[in-house]
Amino acid sequence: MLDQKIIYIFVISLFVSSISIILLRPLARYIGLLDKPSSRKFHSGNIPLIGGLSVFIAICISCFFEFRVNGIYLEFIISGFFILLLGIIDDFNPL
Repeated sequence: MLDQKIIYIFVISLFVSSISIILLRPLARYIGLLDKPSSRKFHSGNIPLIGGLSVFIAICISCFFEFRVNGIYLEFIISGFFILLLGIIDDFNPL
């Protein structure tokens, strides 16, 4: 049986990622962080590129609920931040 804390953390991360998508969508449109349709893409409208940022926020908040003294979660968040940063740079200027 799953530990109740794991279910609690999952529900929190689901809630945080859903709320952050709703809150970040207007910001993405304002700063131009959009995926525009082209010949290689199947979508027809501009799609905000905020999924990675929303997932990162949810993971950070979930890790704080399970934070331990050994600091592996801090290393996980720092390395995830650099991956997120590379993704944001790639969204603005395709690498």
